[in-house]
Amino acid sequence: MARRVALPLLAIFLITTQLGCWDRLKVEELGIVLGQGIEPAAGDKIRIILQVVNPVAQANGMTTKGLPYNKPYTNLVAEGDTLFEAIRKMSKLTGKRNIATFIQVVIVSEDLAREKGIRDLLDLVDRDPEYRRSLWLLIGRGDLAGLLDEPGQLNTIPSERIREIIERGHQASVYAPQRLGEFYKLMESESSQPFTAVVETEPNLAVPWEKGHGLSDSDVPEPLRQIKLNGTAVFNQDKMVGWLNDKESRGLLWLRGEIREGYLKFPSPGGTGKLFTTEILHSKTTLQPEIRGGDMHMTVKIKAETYLEESREPIDVETIKRLEAAQAVTIEEEARAALDKAQQEYRSDVFGFGEAVHRKYPREWKEMKNNWPEKFSNIQVSFLVETKIRHTAMIASPAESK
Repeated sequence: MARRVALPLLAIFLITTQLGCWDRLKVEELGIVLGQGIEPAAGDKIRIILQVVNPVAQANGMTTKGLPYNKPYTNLVAEGDTLFEAIRKMSKLTGKRNIATFIQVVIVSEDLAREKGIRDLLDLVDRDPEYRRSLWLLIGRGDLAGLLDEPGQLNTIPSERIREIIERGHQASVYAPQRLGEFYKLMESESSQPFTAVVETEPNLAVPWEKGHGLSDSDVPEPLRQIKLNGTAVFNQDKMVGWLNDKESRGLLWLRGEIREGYLKFPSPGGTGKLFTTEILHSKTTLQPEIRGGDMHMTVKIKAETYLEESREPIDVETIKRLEAAQAVTIEEEARAALDKAQQEYRSDVFGFGEAVHRKYPREWKEMKNNWPEKFSNIQVSFLVETKIRHTAMIASPAESK
């Protein structure tokens, strides 16, 4: 009993008597960085954008008209020959010490990723212990300064908004973002190539086309543009070599076995042109490589379970069977779309085929790995897709007018 009391008292004593720290900084002296953009600048320099939280705006809240006194963030921009030089130049713009511990996203411009690659650019990020490997690494399309200053209604800080979009991405499964640590693993792998999601802005369809639209002076109008994750950037080593659209990005996820949720949309197998929509409940992908007569073959087995969400035709047992076959065709089409582009245009194995070959044929892999891009481009791939519709929401037919 005495020991149980003594230990907490000792802990309190140490905390209260050991408050001194020679290099401590006050909270108000720190700049909390939530996002970082890296893009090319004139004269072969690097431009860096840091999105720093504005604590004054957060503390003051809103005005009487519903507008913030200040933006809840500040974007700082500096240029240098190296990333570290640009970051140190930030001290000329603010008296705070910017810390990267809370960074949510690092966005590298598409131009920089294509022309120079990102290995050297991210060397500082990899070495600095403040950067967490769990942060999201994305490719930015267009002006990064504009992207990281795009206003929003539900979340006014762009970096936070991007993080929220990523974390809800499994509901659609049409892009494939990577965390920094996973991207590095793929970049250093002998058998796989890296990839990650592309982020950009697009026109906001929620903006009323009619001027004024009855808004009073105290209302905040919808922003003209909105942030969107749009497709997947494909790499060869550290250089971006191409881009997959939404359909191809989902095909990438099917082939990698990384579909968690999402939906499938496919036409009626009866040829009526009406659409069915199912929700993906579960999926599993298996890669089975086989060497036949000196040539590499790959069998991709995909199993998926779905839930019927939307039907425009009566449903019975036979219809369910036809729908299962139809959605299997849709899955194969998405996977083949990604496969064809990666094999023929980019010659980049972003699916992990090389890893599967390495596991099954470790001796043969030693000879294959030196010219794997060529081997990968010539792999003959066959698909075995099996789907099952588990539920129809207890409704056999859609509502009809009498």
